[in-house]
Amino acid sequence: SFVLGSLGRIAEEKNFSESLEIFKEVLISYPNIYYIIVGDGPYKESLEKEAKELEIDDKVIFTGMVEPKNVSKYYQTFDCFISSTISETQGLTYIEALVNKNAILARKDKATEDILFHGENSLLYENKEEGVDYLIQLIEDKDLLKKLQDKADESKITFSTETFYEKIMDAYKEILNKKKNR
Repeated sequence: SFVLGSLGRIAEEKNFSESLEIFKEVLISYPNIYYIIVGDGPYKESLEKEAKELEIDDKVIFTGMVEPKNVSKYYQTFDCFISSTISETQGLTYIEALVNKNAILARKDKATEDILFHGENSLLYENKEEGVDYLIQLIEDKDLLKKLQDKADESKITFSTETFYEKIMDAYKEILNKKKNR
């Protein structure tokens, strides 16, 4: 089976409905896929109802909130992380997904340009139809899926504590040099 997953606060602006619609379209041709939604929020009950109305509730698993120490276990269960939001502010779930070696299927968004790179660590779609096509590609093309997962794994370096430290130190040095040169 192929496991699609999302993790985070379940709110209307996160556009989980679109992810459900993409999942439903692909499920028609690929009945051995599942969608795990980890988290809670003000829109969870509506989303559960929507899954039932779309007649996919037997393939969509809502876990509710999980202990922070167990979050990575859920990411590691996913073959692919999906997000349809266009209101991302920090991209933390994307970084967590990458660090846990998830291929990412996401809606193209300017806010994630420094995190997600189409064809490298993710597939970025602009409309639902494109999202469906990309998910099918990930299911059918194991080499593409592995390539994205491997590139995601390489992202550990980009988002490591050491890299963050180096960037902060470089910024401090640049500021100090500017002050000296005044």
